[in-house]
Amino acid sequence: MTGDDDVEVLRRERDEAIAHARALEHELGTLRGKVKRLELMMWRRTARRQRLAEWAKRLRRALPGHG
Repeated sequence: MTGDDDVEVLRRERDEAIAHARALEHELGTLRGKVKRLELMMWRRTARRQRLAEWAKRLRRALPGHG
């Protein structure tokens, strides 16, 4: 192998590594987006449950004999 062949092999390996890193970054971005959507869904569900619990407390207090 000559020096030019070594350089060419190294360049090819570098380019493959860069392409792989970009693919991983894209996948990471996609997964981060999914996590954000799931967190938002969980937050909304928790907020909904809390509002429902507060409504139930107010209803119980409003009923005769529970206030």
